[in-house]
Amino acid sequence: MSTAQATQHTLVTMNGIPVKIEFQWPYYPSPSGADWFVLHGKMSLLEGSGRWAAISVHLTQTVFAKLQTLDQKVTLTPSLCTACKTADTKNIEFLKSDKLQPVVMSSRVFSVMTQEFTFHNASAEQIADYIQRKVFWQHRDGAASTLLTEEADMMYLGCTADAIKAAAKQLAEKGLLKLDGEKASATDALKAKSAEFEAAAHKALDEIDAKHAYERTAGH
Repeated sequence: MSTAQATQHTLVTMNGIPVKIEFQWPYYPSPSGADWFVLHGKMSLLEGSGRWAAISVHLTQTVFAKLQTLDQKVTLTPSLCTACKTADTKNIEFLKSDKLQPVVMSSRVFSVMTQEFTFHNASAEQIADYIQRKVFWQHRDGAASTLLTEEADMMYLGCTADAIKAAAKQLAEKGLLKLDGEKASATDALKAKSAEFEAAAHKALDEIDAKHAYERTAGH
């Protein structure tokens, strides 16, 4: 059996939640005998609460038939996007618990008809919001700069590199970003928006908490 290797990735969800996703590679067949492959990981919040969720990505046979491999180079991007999308749909609860929560990479995020992954179809405004949030939170996490045109960003947002570059250019013109090729760093003006970014993250997390609290109450 291959030795597990860990990778870490600092991202932001569409709703503005900053997360650090850690995966323990590689994918392996489900130990329960189910018809999917499994990748374990951890999704930690970066807004200061210290909360996290243990996750188990379930890559279905439908998706595997398209990818034709479990290699990290191919599966990393859709795995990251699927984890973020599951937070978008409020199906991950950040509990500080080792109880694994399923993150399903299935036909819900992969179209058999188009043979493409689809997570979001972001507007120009949503792309701009996503970029400034990602740059802010990566700066807060200690990064000197942020690569704007990562494959995961384009797949997750459902946009091209040109669309991201255009949004970043507009943000730079407003004094919110400093651009260096395809990298961006936070300006003082962006850092001054910390209360706005923190409020967006807390609002999204409150909605997740409310959903799961309701489900627990309804289940009794």
